Amino acid sequence: MDFVRNRPGLVDEVKEETFFWGEHLFIGCETHNELTRVSRAVGRQAKNFTDVLDYHEVADLRAWNETKPAPLFLHEKILAEHCYIVGPSGAGKSSLGIMPLLIQLMRGSKTVADKPSDPYPVVVLDLKGDSALFHTVKIEAEKRGQKFQFFTTEKQSPTYRFNPFRGFDRGSRSVAQLCQLILDALNLNHGKGYGRSYYTERSRNVLSRTLKRKRNIQSFDELHAELRETVARADIRTKGDAFELLSVIEMLTEYRHRQARSFQPSSCGPRLETRQSSQSAKCNLSHR
Repeated sequence: MDFVRNRPGLVDEVKEETFFWGEHLFIGCETHNELTRVSRAVGRQAKNFTDVLDYHEVADLRAWNETKPAPLFLHEKILAEHCYIVGPSGAGKSSLGIMPLLIQLMRGSKTVADKPSDPYPVVVLDLKGDSALFHTVKIEAEKRGQKFQFFTTEKQSPTYRFNPFRGFDRGSRSVAQLCQLILDALNLNHGKGYGRSYYTERSRNVLSRTLKRKRNIQSFDELHAELRETVARADIRTKGDAFELLSVIEMLTEYRHRQARSFQPSSCGPRLETRQSSQSAKCNLSHR
């Protein structure tokens, strides 16, 4: 891996394009089955002797032989699209597929000059909670001087604070766009069709009326309170149709761990110490 990623100046010319060696990612080794011919001995009657056989070597038997392992590389530009890694449980999709790619991308490469490329911004969505993946990314980020932040919805687990309302950019979005963003994010946009679109539009209507009345909402707690006030002023039918929207928002208010605070270290898990400053929370993560 290092031999390819850290070889500045080495290139391959393919038609009119130039590809640096350092732009390639090592993803493993591969072998192939190749068809070969195997020799065998064939007995033939000797000339001038009827009771004597001459044996001749004839390569007419076919057999499959496995080739020697050869390195397999992936060009970085391919990852600008989609990469799909599939396999059964325990096959090594994370440890042998995702982690080696992340390590190489985060460490950078040397192409033109003897200097590593700029660090990549990396976002990892891990729905399984792989501890090895977590600490691998953390260690590689520290080696490259990149900021490492993490967020989890697990109760009583250390986490950075994440407030999705800070990224809404209300100045450049209309109320209709904000409504669509919230409905899509919370899976409340049920699509078109009889019945489905009705409840989507009822939720959109209640949400739109709330945001027009109170546009600068900063949290799910505040949104839930304002939605309840909007529904309280509405007719009975609107109160019933807004139940799904209200219940989803109310559920999100239960995630109190989004508030920055200190956590006690566990016996085997990560420890997060938080110091709140006027600008941001400074966190130090260690592992016991």
